[in-house]
Amino acid sequence: MKKKYPEILTEIVKVSFLEKEDGRILELLKSNKDRELLHQQIVFHGLRPAAFYAFKKFGVTQEDFPYTDSYQEFTTRQAFQQLGYSHLIKSIFNDFKDLNIRAIPYKGVLFSNLIYDNKVLRESGDMDLLIYPDDARKAINYFIENGYEFEFFNRKFDNAKGIDKVDLMLSSKGKYEQAFYKNGLHIDLHWGLTYGFMPYEINYFSFFDNLKNDSILPVIPSFQTIFWMIVLHHGGKEFWVKQRHLIDLMAFLNKYSAEMDWEKQIRLAREFKLYKSMITGLYLINKMYDFQVPKLIQEHFNIISSNQIDKILDFHSYSKKWNTLFARIRYENVLINNQDEGFSVRKYVYEIYKEYSMPNPLEHGRFITFPEKYRFLNFISKIITYGIKKMF
Repeated sequence: MKKKYPEILTEIVKVSFLEKEDGRILELLKSNKDRELLHQQIVFHGLRPAAFYAFKKFGVTQEDFPYTDSYQEFTTRQAFQQLGYSHLIKSIFNDFKDLNIRAIPYKGVLFSNLIYDNKVLRESGDMDLLIYPDDARKAINYFIENGYEFEFFNRKFDNAKGIDKVDLMLSSKGKYEQAFYKNGLHIDLHWGLTYGFMPYEINYFSFFDNLKNDSILPVIPSFQTIFWMIVLHHGGKEFWVKQRHLIDLMAFLNKYSAEMDWEKQIRLAREFKLYKSMITGLYLINKMYDFQVPKLIQEHFNIISSNQIDKILDFHSYSKKWNTLFARIRYENVLINNQDEGFSVRKYVYEIYKEYSMPNPLEHGRFITFPEKYRFLNFISKIITYGIKKMF
């Protein structure tokens, strides 16, 4: 691990999640020279609940670290929010059953309830649902008809009405997600899982196979599906740049590793073009937290390069969301270094061009939107708009 890496971040995880008893929390806090930066890093990594438990365990006070009380307040709010989502999801899925809408919980609410056993250690802010693509229209109409609000990022489309908005959502090339909100609760509705320009070939239709009913959640996907949710999103989309991603992976392995057919997962990872992403996540938890991973997986660690890991850990320290220009440049650098053999940067850029040259309501708007036939002009407008809006 890089020498300048903020050791206290991994210490927080070891103390709170791995229940390490001989932690150095107070010592590391006292030696920290930039408390604002540390707070920024804790927030970016989704570690506020974990930090609260770690600080409480070692008697850290507001005087020791000025954000201690705010982490406690945040964790309390998370507990109530998690309870609210647990009730909400049961109500929604009862309605979905009557409407023949196929759906599964995705990421946060699923992970918190199933692999964390409802311990409030995982920071999350909304509830994600994955809808079978053929049922997306019914699901979107359900939320509109039940008083959920939403807005398009691209304000050009705000004046569309009723069914027109649904058509616009479903016709947005490469975009498969819309946020809805009501009574302070937020739902991210997904009917696809990857950007159109990413090379992954995962068959997420299989996520709807072998579903179970349980008292914990109305619908629970198979544990193999949960694993690929983690690898696809945390590894294939966000490239393990947050410690929260790695905690999810460890939480999953604690519960299901012994049941996994790892030879099969390696084969699937290659088919999905997520082999390097999968191995990287397992490598990081092994090296950063001394977390034990299957020996078969360790035999594949030779594909990992120090340069690749350094770029990820640099982003850990940088701790800025990639929605600004310079952070996005760093993110793209990490992305390119975490792709499987055969990845073509040229093809990747071309696919971005194809997607960004077609304005749609689920994207952030651009200063000037040209008629659809002027694809190159729309692409240039998108790049200029992004560069100016996201400079800082």
